[in-house]
Amino acid sequence: MPRSEYQPTPGQDNCDFANNGTFADAGSTAVTACPAGRYCKVPNDEGCGQCDQCPLGKYSPTKGSAECKLCPEGKYAPTVGHASCNNCTAGYVADLGKSVCTMCLAGSFSSGGKTCYKC
Repeated sequence: MPRSEYQPTPGQDNCDFANNGTFADAGSTAVTACPAGRYCKVPNDEGCGQCDQCPLGKYSPTKGSAECKLCPEGKYAPTVGHASCNNCTAGYVADLGKSVCTMCLAGSFSSGGKTCYKC
């Protein structure tokens, strides 16, 4: 049985596939939801065998996600597997889906992390 299949009922002639946001280990009788910070999107009809960590600049706030969201402007996710995005500190900004904040140039400032304003 592939890792993506499970069967909760005895005496069946086939197994069920794990759906988006869930995975099943070999021999499972149930699926498990991907934890926050991870996701599983079913490729074709193969089922999900494991949950992947959200990549840099993305996050997944809830369990059972089929995809990760881009960090909004002014926030960033510096490592993989984030359940939320970090706020940029004063004087720094980040565009949509970034993994780092960028420092505002001399002669400008930022307090909200979205835009550097000229003095």
